Amino acid sequence: MIHYLSSAEPAILMSIFKPILFGIVLGFWGRVVGYLDKDLAHYYLPRRMWNLIQISAGLLAFFLWLMIPSFFLGLLLALVILGGTIVSYVMFRNGKLQESERWTFDPKSWFKEKYAAAAHAAAQARAQIAFTTKAGVRQDVPVGDKNPAAIAHAKVEELLTFALPRGAQRVDLIVGAQKAVASATVDGVVYKLPEMENKVGLGVVDYLKGLAKLDVEDRRKKQVGEVYLEEGEKKNSHLLRLTTIGSTREISLSLLVNPNRSVAMRLQDLGLLPQQFKALEPVIKSKGKTVIVTCPPGHGMTTTLYGCINMHDPYTQSIVTLEEDVAYEVEGVTHTRLEPGADPATAAKTLAALTRRDPSVLMVAKLADVASAKLIADNANDIRFYAGMKGEDTFSLLKTWIKAVGDMKKAADSLAAVIAPRLVRKLCTACRVPFKPDPAMLQKMNLPPEKVGQLYKASGKVMVNNKEETCPDCLGMGFRGRTGVFEVMVLDNDARKLVAAGQLDQLRAHLRKQRMLWLQEAALMKVVEGVTAVAEISRALAKEGA
Repeated sequence: MIHYLSSAEPAILMSIFKPILFGIVLGFWGRVVGYLDKDLAHYYLPRRMWNLIQISAGLLAFFLWLMIPSFFLGLLLALVILGGTIVSYVMFRNGKLQESERWTFDPKSWFKEKYAAAAHAAAQARAQIAFTTKAGVRQDVPVGDKNPAAIAHAKVEELLTFALPRGAQRVDLIVGAQKAVASATVDGVVYKLPEMENKVGLGVVDYLKGLAKLDVEDRRKKQVGEVYLEEGEKKNSHLLRLTTIGSTREISLSLLVNPNRSVAMRLQDLGLLPQQFKALEPVIKSKGKTVIVTCPPGHGMTTTLYGCINMHDPYTQSIVTLEEDVAYEVEGVTHTRLEPGADPATAAKTLAALTRRDPSVLMVAKLADVASAKLIADNANDIRFYAGMKGEDTFSLLKTWIKAVGDMKKAADSLAAVIAPRLVRKLCTACRVPFKPDPAMLQKMNLPPEKVGQLYKASGKVMVNNKEETCPDCLGMGFRGRTGVFEVMVLDNDARKLVAAGQLDQLRAHLRKQRMLWLQEAALMKVVEGVTAVAEISRALAKEGA
């Protein structure tokens, strides 16, 4: 022993590097043996035997390393002995365990769990969209290049990261035989989104239906559900109301974004001009008669109807609704669902049953049949009705109402007011551009040139350090959010007499004396105030099909 030590390289005794390397190898081997001991205990393998083999091999390897005169030759021999016993254990272990539990000699597999955990954590931090439970508990974002759920989530994130920051009202996906076409409706305007393969589109539909707890296997039946999510760094909460239906040609998916927010608004916050609300408020607070809301689809009928019933106290008045789809559950209000596509006879029968309950307020979301109109007119002395009817303006609706009721006097006596809303986009206040309007254009719009110094138009751009950049508020859209413009016809006793006599021209003159504003006039007031633009008014007020 003394002879071998005396013949060893002086460097092993004098060098700082070599003792450090010796210690590193010894420490690493000790950690490996400790890990193998835990593995032996976990799988109930012959722990004592393999610990004895590992320790014996370690003693032999380090003894030979010290005894061999060449330091690096001894190191190589030690590594062969130590590595050989470890490889032998892996082969023994793999022969005893199932394939899923076996180790491989791929270095990545040694840290598979750590790699997977790191990748999972990175995916959670990187995700712009994360779905949650109704209570707000965040669910894990699926990961994996070949994981269908992860692929679907990535596509959903692509759609929603365009739609949500821009305040979209809905996102639609139509999956055809070859491809899937997506679009987002932002402030009433439809924007096309990137197409995707048919297979990917179906994956998106199935993924979202699974989150909404719908039947993934049935792609034909109409299904409705809800999903909740957090978006962006600020983790803004959103509700998506999901509707799917399929046919032999395609499958459609629609996502309504935060549908409750708009219908929960107060009537005075919808965009009514002060003089319009002042005229309408006493009508809303009075008892009996009918208030009809009329507009083309997508222009705020439901929101206006809910704004009206929100003016009533559900704890002192009995308030009932009749709707195909309940947009918003109002506390204290009895919501009655009508089967979608129900025939007029069924709708009238259900409405008759509700009137027999003697409610104070009854809201009919969609009035489209003569029988229901007559039923409302017959009961309007005792019940305040709010009814939604498709139409363009108050006067055209008045004619429709008279025809449906079939009796001019009864139609007049049962009617309190007609509200015709339109939704217009609001100019982004961060990037709107002022301009001096042409006097001829102002005269064409019946605006006094001497009183209108400037108007505004959409831009979508801002100047930063003398450089034009996309507006950070509207993300280049030029508009941000929507407001309502209204035509409000309030019928007093004199107006009802004119309606009963069929004198609609005289009615128009009477209402003008009462300072009623036509829809275009109310819209132009929003233009003068800088709320919206002339081009937007032209778009929103264009008649359906024009």
